[in-house]
Amino acid sequence: MKIKKQTWTIPSFEEMNFRISCTESFQKEHLLPDLSPHIHEECEIYVNLSGDISFFCNDHIYPMTRGDVLIARPGEYHHCVYRSNAAHQHYWILFDYEPNRPIWESFFRLPFENVLRPDYEQKEELLQLCEELLGTTLSEGERFSHFWSLMTILKRSHSVEQADHLIPKDFVTVLDYINTHIYEKITVSQIAEKCFISTSTLERYFMKYTHSRPVEYIRHKKMTEAAELLRQGMSVSRTVEQLGYCDESYFIELFKKHFGTTPLQYKKHHQIKN
Repeated sequence: MKIKKQTWTIPSFEEMNFRISCTESFQKEHLLPDLSPHIHEECEIYVNLSGDISFFCNDHIYPMTRGDVLIARPGEYHHCVYRSNAAHQHYWILFDYEPNRPIWESFFRLPFENVLRPDYEQKEELLQLCEELLGTTLSEGERFSHFWSLMTILKRSHSVEQADHLIPKDFVTVLDYINTHIYEKITVSQIAEKCFISTSTLERYFMKYTHSRPVEYIRHKKMTEAAELLRQGMSVSRTVEQLGYCDESYFIELFKKHFGTTPLQYKKHHQIKN
């Protein structure tokens, strides 16, 4: 008798906070705290229900249709782009990333597009799972089962191709320049000069496609990089130097504004253990 056997260790799953809501919003409300450009430490799963919208995430723009899903990992800059005044409905899911980082890093491994498009049957199942998770009748075990059913659908879904043709080429050049020089001290006038674009056009592009001013966008990107460096074990003073800041107190103030904690406290709680 032939026996085929395999043994492995299932990693422990730590307790995490899970939040789900269903929201309807309009273009005039896009600057509300939950809808304006932002980054956060939780993992976000956004499921589109309706609306004439795209999503700007990690310097790319994605068209969204009913049932499409945006996954924003910790530190990824993202926001909704309204193409009309049509009502926009979506499910919004947030859950802790850090307690189970090894599991999520494997699940959301690179290369990974931020927007997924399940097939028709998967979409309907996904929306049903979200609706039931939003209710109050499920037991604790059923909620856990629903959550992993939802994640399994995402794992099997196809990536949505970027629609960067919707962004002017000279603005793509600007975004590439910022990413390349994020560890340097860069100014708006410097970017405009190096990318052969006027500062007024630069400001207009940023407001249209990122809903923020250039200095705010650069600050977001630098804070994202700072958080990653601290997680990797870099000291606060070295992180300040690495990102082109001259004033450590100013850096600490900016970091606390973004993450609600000081860089040192953040490092103590989030440093990756080797």
